[in-house]
Amino acid sequence: MPIYEFRCRDCRREFEELCGMGCESLPCPSCHSRNTQRKLSTFAAKSSGSSGSQNLGGHSCGSCHGGSCSGCH
Repeated sequence: MPIYEFRCRDCRREFEELCGMGCESLPCPSCHSRNTQRKLSTFAAKSSGSSGSQNLGGHSCGSCHGGSCSGCH
């Protein structure tokens, strides 16, 4: 089950909850208002495979993304 981030529209508190994908609104743990909204969250993913960016010669400048390098290598 994923962890979702919510924001209370009344007291503006932000909180996280484990809930199913159909979960759009939960009561605020602070003020108990049901006037809450699920936030758009960012996530990180780790892959053991090859990605679009390549580490050429063991060097990484941080500006090489999507397979296009800005010329540091």
